[in-house]
Amino acid sequence: MGFVHLQVRGGHSYGFGTATPEEMVEAAARMGMGCLALTDRDGLYGVPRFSRAAEERDISLVVGAEVTMEGGGHLVLLAESMDGYRSLSKLITAYRCSSEDRRRPLCHLDLLLEHAAGLICMTGAVPFGLIPHLVLSNKALDARRILARLSETFGDENVFVEVTDDRTAGSRRRLAKVAGFAREHGVP
Repeated sequence: MGFVHLQVRGGHSYGFGTATPEEMVEAAARMGMGCLALTDRDGLYGVPRFSRAAEERDISLVVGAEVTMEGGGHLVLLAESMDGYRSLSKLITAYRCSSEDRRRPLCHLDLLLEHAAGLICMTGAVPFGLIPHLVLSNKALDARRILARLSETFGDENVFVEVTDDRTAGSRRRLAKVAGFAREHGVP
């Protein structure tokens, strides 16, 4: 299948993405990509349009969301199945409805762990993802503790440390530090 973008924010992620689901699918089709993810921030808003557009262009879709965590950082959750989609829908509803500021919802780790069925967990991009943020803030003990909880709940085979080159000054140093943390803990 080739390369697949697994963290993609669309225009429903206000301030973070601009393309419509249809535009994203069209771009993927032009590039010969057979699969594409949609991981809008704190919601599944674009999924119906993304699904229709992907079906029309014969593009496989991966549905997920970028979940903003209490204390800073985010995790990217991908639905592995319909059970995963249900888990993700319930999780997003629960933390959006319980957050003090619904415009800036925050998810507590314990709530996230209650809704892990059928989901794959990526630790978020460097430097803003939950685990990369902790590692780069010299909070390796917190990162190790949270990573252990994620692996225990999602399963070792469903947790991935995300390393992305943000192409800013110091990017390679940050990437090396996060990748070293992942290797040290045996997490792909």
